[in-house]
Amino acid sequence: MTQSKWFALAALASLVVAAAACSGSDEDPKPGSTATGGTGGGGSGGAGATGGGSSSSATSCTSDASGYSCTCAKGAPAECCGATLPPMVVRKDDQLVAPDWSCIQGGGAGAGGAAGAPGDAGAGDAGPAQRVFEVEDFGGSSLVADVDVEVFEGVGILGKTPYVTGTTKGPSTPGPTELNNGQLYIPEPTTPYVSYRVAEKPGIAKQFVGIGLQVEPAPAKLSGATVSPSLYNQLATFAVPLPGWTPPTDLGIVTGGLRDCAGDDVGNVIFELIDESTGQPIPSGTGPRDPRLLYFDGSYPNPKCGYSDYRQSLFLVINAPTNDSGAGAGKKYKVRFLGRFTESDAAPRAFAEQSLEISQNSVTVYYVRPNLPQN
Repeated sequence: MTQSKWFALAALASLVVAAAACSGSDEDPKPGSTATGGTGGGGSGGAGATGGGSSSSATSCTSDASGYSCTCAKGAPAECCGATLPPMVVRKDDQLVAPDWSCIQGGGAGAGGAAGAPGDAGAGDAGPAQRVFEVEDFGGSSLVADVDVEVFEGVGILGKTPYVTGTTKGPSTPGPTELNNGQLYIPEPTTPYVSYRVAEKPGIAKQFVGIGLQVEPAPAKLSGATVSPSLYNQLATFAVPLPGWTPPTDLGIVTGGLRDCAGDDVGNVIFELIDESTGQPIPSGTGPRDPRLLYFDGSYPNPKCGYSDYRQSLFLVINAPTNDSGAGAGKKYKVRFLGRFTESDAAPRAFAEQSLEISQNSVTVYYVRPNLPQN
């Protein structure tokens, strides 16, 4: 799989900006439309989660050991909302087929060594001495010059020392002629996954963290990202349309893809944000500081969705509780992904979990892979 397959988020950001002006619409989508600018708080498929806003603009869903039920809001896309949760699917050659679960079925490691959470095991044969790392603009196709980057070997950054620090090439940071602005050389990683942090740069970039980026075979580049302060606010306020609201600086945004073992977008997945101190899901709320748990409708974060959309399968948490510093330091959270593998599954089964490191006033992107073995 390619890096862009695991990080197909940049194109969505420009769509969010374009849609922000019409986020209050509650009209039915046009046939074939991939967007339905919903309003109100997020409606997660997690246990007992309910959408915010008016009942006509948010979907309400519940999921427990007995199954799943959902009351779809008016105009909810069929691809991400229904009274019952369909079996999981991916799109291959314009056909909807069963996802690839080869890495977890029967408990085998399979693709990407994904049985169990991705670890820090060695990557095997040594590659070239250095690799290009680049920082993409989350809202467009350009690279971001003159921003400071830390790269960590393995999955996670809390309590770790970066194995390399540097600044992307730009007008203020000379670099090798063969590099473009927004790129830098880093030593070849010795682990199959790396994590990174792009530092905040006032007026240019918010802090942006990527956890578990897969190291593709050389000479593939490692592609990180950052987001402008204005786009950060637009992404958040699109999902939390409260008058005068701005993202709390002590909370964060968490997002990532819902993928199978081949890295394809999986539709009909639900996710839960778990407080590990209680073992219970954190419900989506409607207040200015409540977590908002949302799915994308193929283009935008949409509170009318009750589960993931195979056209672009992403989860999003706005107002995510943080645990990297401050009052929440040391608290433990995780995200859990569930779905029905076949029609015979009466209730959704968990196929992936990921412990979360959530930074304040930042976007954290997770590259989660199936890691819970299935019988």
